[in-house]
Amino acid sequence: MVVLIVYMLKVLLCSSILYGYYLLVLKDRRFHHYNRFYLLAVATFSWIIPLIKINLQPVQGSLKSTPYQLAEIIADNNGEFDGMTESVSSSMDWTPIAWMIFGLVSTIVFLGLVRSLIRVYQLVRAYPIQRLNGLNLVMTDASGTPYSFFSYIFWNRSIDLESRVGKQMLAHEWIHSREKHSADKLLIEMMMVLGWFNPIFWILKRELYLIHEFIADSQSIENQDSSLLAELLLAAAYPQQQNRLTHPFFFSPIKRRITMLKKNALPRFSYFRRLLVIPIVSALFLLFAFRNSNSDNQLLNLDKQYVVVLDAGHGGTDPGAKSAAGDKEADLNLQLVRRILALNKNPQIKFEVSRDKDEFVKVQDRTIFTNNKNAELFVSVHINASPNTSTNGLQILCPKKEAAAYTQSAILGSLMKSSLEGFFGSTTVKTRSHGIWVLDKSLVPAVIIQPGFISNEKDLEILKSRQDEIASKILKGIENYLAQKEKGYIKISTEAELKQALPSIKSTSDIVKFTPPLIISDTVKFTPPVIISDAVIFTPPLIIKNKVEIVFDPSMTLAVLEKIKVGLKKEKIDLSFERLEFNPVDGKLSFLKFHVDCHDGFKGSAEYPISNNKKIGFYRDYDPRAESSFGVGILGE
Repeated sequence: MVVLIVYMLKVLLCSSILYGYYLLVLKDRRFHHYNRFYLLAVATFSWIIPLIKINLQPVQGSLKSTPYQLAEIIADNNGEFDGMTESVSSSMDWTPIAWMIFGLVSTIVFLGLVRSLIRVYQLVRAYPIQRLNGLNLVMTDASGTPYSFFSYIFWNRSIDLESRVGKQMLAHEWIHSREKHSADKLLIEMMMVLGWFNPIFWILKRELYLIHEFIADSQSIENQDSSLLAELLLAAAYPQQQNRLTHPFFFSPIKRRITMLKKNALPRFSYFRRLLVIPIVSALFLLFAFRNSNSDNQLLNLDKQYVVVLDAGHGGTDPGAKSAAGDKEADLNLQLVRRILALNKNPQIKFEVSRDKDEFVKVQDRTIFTNNKNAELFVSVHINASPNTSTNGLQILCPKKEAAAYTQSAILGSLMKSSLEGFFGSTTVKTRSHGIWVLDKSLVPAVIIQPGFISNEKDLEILKSRQDEIASKILKGIENYLAQKEKGYIKISTEAELKQALPSIKSTSDIVKFTPPLIISDTVKFTPPVIISDAVIFTPPLIIKNKVEIVFDPSMTLAVLEKIKVGLKKEKIDLSFERLEFNPVDGKLSFLKFHVDCHDGFKGSAEYPISNNKKIGFYRDYDPRAESSFGVGILGE
């Protein structure tokens, strides 16, 4: 409903500007036909112009002229205003009442129009009709006559048709019929059924009817004799009632009608006055129609290809939340992910999906999948839910500050927030104090997007009906992040802004730091991470001398395991994890299945429970005098 109210205000503003031009430049000028069609155009185009949207094509900086820069500013403001309108609209709950009021008033106006048509029909059926030069002359005693309606002229029997006054009145009404002024009236009255809210339309309607009288007066009075017109107007008493669709001869104001006959037929600058409408209409198009073409359909140029993992939350035996109508969160998540894949036209973004059908995937496996794909981003889609069905809005979840890619995840969440604003009542970015596995264990920037509440009917309807728009905005958020990363200014402008987006942030010093490995003799050993004042310090292996030995410890997190992989990769040793299990209570590593390939003929696999009682891992000894050059599995007790 808010969108409709904004549209009404735009119609009001548009009609005010166009009618203001009429008042200042065209009113009481002798070009009556031009004024007639201009007022009809105002009534019509005031509805149309606010609906037009023209994409402003981008121009490189040095080529931008001052007019273009102005257009660009207006286009930006129009786009932001549209987004704000949609956002407010989605949070309003008084829509039914507003629609009821609007419908009630429109019905009253429409019934008045129908009543006028019925009155005309009744007069046609009740009184005799005479044919006169192609006209239907209805001889009646009804008050307000004479007046005309299309080819019908309703004549008052008390006025002698053969008298000088009668002939001039008849000529006047014949002009109304010939010029089809009744069509104008019918069009305006029909517009008023929906446009009753606009006071300019009521003023315009009366002005248009007066223009009709000017036309009929100027063409029906012999030799432009204004004294005859005054005689005709004052010859009879004003009618007690009028039909809103007819053209009564006794139409006030008398003074303006007489004055118009005395005006010069060729006023100075008449053509110039009429041409002034061109810049006025152009300004309105600029004000209402232009939008920046930096839309969701415009691809951003990226220098290289990036892998992005799309994760459809839940699935299979885990359907997630359900709506009152039975919609499953897992199904909606997968639908939205599929739409993102279908809408992606950027060859530099390669999507990998954690699931492409309705199947159950462990959260650990989703994270391992992301890290094994060497992904740049992890974007998971879920739908929120609440016992309170009035709770609504879009939420974006980021990892805890201890996560490896926490800061970059916060930036990704902020960009996603900017891209997705406008669909739901509110859009927030936050982190959960107890953490979320797929976010906290990810080595790459990761967010969970929750577009609305499945428990809220309005949110669910938006999610279903505007799925492509939401998917397009998510895609645009991913593109924006990658483009800004390439440009080197992936950042949030201030620490305060970051704190506002994610209240759990203590300071920007809470980032991941690295220290060199511990080297003992000629063997590189890996030590578990040490926590010092909220900063996670990793010690991955760097330079391998004669021997490398990796022993897996229960305290190792997924981030630590991935850092081991990265360090070994530099020395041409590939380590991959086929299965990882962590204790759900304390989060410690409990089971591991892995494969190691040294690319020199030595490779192997092992799978064991992880504990402090046994040394599980592998080694590669490059000393030719060593008794064993390679080992994998249980290395000792």
